[in-house]
Amino acid sequence: MISILSLLLVSASTKLVLTCPEQIETQQEIVSKVDGWHISKESPNRYDREELHDQSTSTKNKGGRLIGFSSGPPEKMEVLVPDGYKKLKAKHRGGISTWTLTKSAGVYFMCGYQDTTIMLSRELPEGYGKCFIQYDGTSYTQTAWCEK
Repeated sequence: MISILSLLLVSASTKLVLTCPEQIETQQEIVSKVDGWHISKESPNRYDREELHDQSTSTKNKGGRLIGFSSGPPEKMEVLVPDGYKKLKAKHRGGISTWTLTKSAGVYFMCGYQDTTIMLSRELPEGYGKCFIQYDGTSYTQTAWCEK
């Protein structure tokens, strides 16, 4: 039960919209097949907090959110820090974080799954120089994209 859509090319390949598989099934091990994705079990996942660990053996569906970028697979712990943040107007709340990439080769975007230590990541295609994650005030990621 995984969303097959993970990368969507828009506007003559100048904008790359990033999405995470919407659901995965876990037993503290990923049990659903995720073609083309690198799977990390030890990662800098913001959802990886001791009080949230599901230690049971039951299979549960978990929702995913794009949480950032790394230089290499996430288990290398080379998370890229955004170099900018713009707060949106009050009625929209939230803001947009910006990453300027010197090269997109070897840069991964990371998807975290709540109540798990599972993280999925995928390497960005080459040629993208700037990436963005837009957040709103009530949930985590709204949209994420990269531009050439």
